[in-house]
Amino acid sequence: MSSIASATPTKKAFKHLFVYGTLKTGYTNYNRYLRYAKQLGRATLVGPAITKGKYALVLRPPNRLPNTRGPVLMKEHQEDESNWHHIQGELWKVDEITIKALDILEGVNDGNKYYHENIQVIHPYKNNSDNSDNNNGKIIDNCTCYFYTTSGTDDELFKITPLLKSYDDNEHNKYVAPKDVNKE
Repeated sequence: MSSIASATPTKKAFKHLFVYGTLKTGYTNYNRYLRYAKQLGRATLVGPAITKGKYALVLRPPNRLPNTRGPVLMKEHQEDESNWHHIQGELWKVDEITIKALDILEGVNDGNKYYHENIQVIHPYKNNSDNSDNNNGKIIDNCTCYFYTTSGTDDELFKITPLLKSYDDNEHNKYVAPKDVNKE
């Protein structure tokens, strides 16, 4: 098994990662994962970013396992796509070992319904006071992002409203960290 502390990272192996929830700076899974990867030179915060495309972001309900109240980003939702949002988050550069560690966190290889794919984000992103999503940032292609797969229209996550533009302190105050971290 690879450890996040093993092997020396190389600049060629770094790729972009967009985080929108508990992996954002100062939040629970940042403190568990990205903070250490950053200290080891395996991750670097690039700065604030926003998705170029619109997505559905909701909080997991308290009755759904794991009952962490964590954020769930989806590419399917009952809400009309005109009500979806450009999601605000952070852009990172990370190495492959960090991606593998985050795959364990998200349960990607455990059939946990999380997967990652490449999206486009805009960086730098400035949260405009007029609530417009227009700014002069550069489009970053091939940015890894974690999504949740819904079980179709009968999945309760498919029906949760309101949709969020960002996961911030208000939502994170509802988060309940799991006692055990996924192990692989």
